[in-house]
Amino acid sequence: MSTIRKKKTAEQIRQENIEKLQSFRLFDDTYMTRFFNEDIPCTEFVLRILMNKPDLKVETTRSQVRD
Repeated sequence: MSTIRKKKTAEQIRQENIEKLQSFRLFDDTYMTRFFNEDIPCTEFVLRILMNKPDLKVETTRSQVRD
């Protein structure tokens, strides 16, 4: 028998992505600094999901800078 899959809504996909992100330990200070450092596409992706703003644009990224 074939299985019929219902198409997921944008909100369902967003919720699934949030659940996946919550299982990461991205917000560990060291990991986060490296993850977002000069990576505009990744930064945009995560912020769009967390802020629920699909049109959000990141112009620049700058991780914690130590003097």
